[in-house]
Parts: sequence; C-alpha cells; structure tokens
Amino acid sequence: MKKLNLILLFIILLAYNAEAQRLTASGMDSVMMNFRNPPTDCWPHTRWWWPGNPVTKEEITRQLVEMRNHGIWGVEQITMELVYEKGNIPYLSDEFMEMLKHTVKEAKRLGMEVSLNFGGPGWIIGGDWVKEKDKSKDMVPTFIDIAGNQTYNGNLPDGLTKTKRSWERFTPKLDGNEILLAVVAGKIERDGKINESSLVNLTGNVTGSKIMWKVPDGEWRLGIVNI
Repeated sequence: MKKLNLILLFIILLAYNAEAQRLTASGMDSVMMNFRNPPTDCWPHTRWWWPGNPVTKEEITRQLVEMRNHGIWGVEQITMELVYEKGNIPYLSDEFMEMLKHTVKEAKRLGMEVSLNFGGPGWIIGGDWVKEKDKSKDMVPTFIDIAGNQTYNGNLPDGLTKTKRSWERFTPKLDGNEILLAVVAGKIERDGKINESSLVNLTGNVTGSKIMWKVPDGEWRLGIVNI
C-alpha cells in the first residue's frame, strides 16, 4: 500500500509540473505578444502645447498623423499664453471647442488617446480666464510670540516667511486685502512646542488689524490665518 501511495504521489507531481510549465509558457507568450504589440496606453504619450491656440483642423490632423507614425500614441493638449501675433483662437470659444472636437475625432480614428488639460491627469483648473472670485485661494499663516502677564494691544503680524518651494512668488508682507479666518493663541512649553490643551480662539478679540488680549502667565504664540 505504501509503495502504491508513493507511485500515485509521483504521478500527481508529474502532472502538476507539466501543467505549471504549460501555464508558465502561456504566460510568457502573452507577455511577449504584448511587448511586440503593446496596447495604446503603453506607447509613448506627449504634452501638446497650443500657445494661444493658433491651430487649424488640417494642421491638427497633420501633427497627429506625424506623431502616430513616429510611435507617439497619445497627447495631452495644453493651452498656454499667447506667442504668435496672428491666428490665435480665444480659449473656450466656440471655435476652440470645434478644434478640440476635431482633435478627439482624429485621434480616435488613428487609435490614439487624448487628455485635455483643464483638470487633466494630476492638474488643477486655472488660468487668466478664471474670474477673480472663482480663483483658488491660499491660507496664509503668520505668527508672533508674546510674553505673559500683560494686556497685549497691538497689530496682527503681517510678515511672511519664504519657503523652499520653487514655484513660490514670494512677498515679504501681506498686502492688506486678505480675509481673516482665525486668530488662535497657544502656550509655548520649555521644549518649544505648543501645549495643545492651552489653545484659545481669539478671533473675536480682533478689531480691524488690531487685537487686544489679556495674556496669561508664560510665553504665548499668537497664530493668525488669512485667506
């Protein structure tokens, strides 16, 4: 019986090994086939700048065909600021939308992909065409450290700190047109950290650009957030 069990186990292992080899070969065949003929999203894609949108349907078709023939199977259309004096098409106008429709139609005919860059892959919507009231806003923090056991009656701090962000357009001070969101004070401990349990909302103590507060014992940090 023991010998028979060993024989059966040997046969099962042989069958399993043969099937594993078959599946491995099949999987490799699929991988190699995809390498030889990749799907559209695995081919190179490129950003396609339209500075001022000086485009025509004929030129759009010509460029898409050239890109497709040279192995570029996808585009990300991006409208930029004006460069040329003539031929520009206003952004989001009826004529501009007609050019986009033609772009998508021709790309589909050529087996290409199109991404439109007003909120495309990883981007935010923005530009000079956005009205001031609809533009993105930044919350801007400022702070000042003050000693305790006094009545503080002074201006809210307006000095800004330069960061290491490469895209920052640094200004040393607030311009005075900001909207105050909150003023919060916290006690500074010996290790330099703020005691969370000490936080107090002082927004109601603000009049114009000034604040009055009876500061408790210790060292305090007054934090201001504007938008």
